[in-house]
Amino acid sequence: MIAKISADRYTRSAPYNFISVEYIDEVMTQDCMKHSTVILVDARGLNCPLPVLKLRKILKGLPPGAEVELLATDRAALRDVPAFCRAHGHQFESFDEPEALRFAVRNIGVNYA
Repeated sequence: MIAKISADRYTRSAPYNFISVEYIDEVMTQDCMKHSTVILVDARGLNCPLPVLKLRKILKGLPPGAEVELLATDRAALRDVPAFCRAHGHQFESFDEPEALRFAVRNIGVNYA
């Protein structure tokens, strides 16, 4: 089970933590990744290609094995996110939920340079 964070800051609750993208630079350290942290990328309301671009930006700065969860409302994400993950070798699962599409992505450490 994955716990959601409060809107103001991330919390350390078992088994996972969520970090809001707004605070990513503040808390993204190797120490943080040792605690099974899941990065939440909220792309709800954004249209193609922005959900994938936000996902790419976050994955770029993460160590291999880091987990990211993307929320999107644009139906094109059902095609774009899996294509992006396959192209870069990331592991992913997608979930079509009533309020948003949810993608769980594990970074494999691609060099995006």
